[in-house]
Amino acid sequence: VRSWLALEKLQLLTAPRVIRLDADGSETSVLAEELQKNDRIKLVIGDQIPCDGELVDALGLEINEGLITGESASVACPKGSILFAGSLVTSGIGVLHVNTVLRESRIARMTEGIKKY
Repeated sequence: VRSWLALEKLQLLTAPRVIRLDADGSETSVLAEELQKNDRIKLVIGDQIPCDGELVDALGLEINEGLITGESASVACPKGSILFAGSLVTSGIGVLHVNTVLRESRIARMTEGIKKY
């Protein structure tokens, strides 16, 4: 039981966290699973995008969709771009408006399809 508890604590330490932008302008670090539709999250270099959404603000933002498409090149993302869960931020910063939570995202649907086979 102690080993199981220790593993659970380690798992929480390594769980993906994102920065949610609150209505009052403050930033809160939350687990990706806690995101809800219409939340806004801050994207910075090294982040893996946790859900599908629309880019509402960007400054030199480039993402790599290699995990989704297999394409190794990063692409520039202007304001208004649709971003998909699983993409990696390779440069710049941005703000993403969450359209779908992780379990409803495109990558989750792809994973479910793969599990069937």
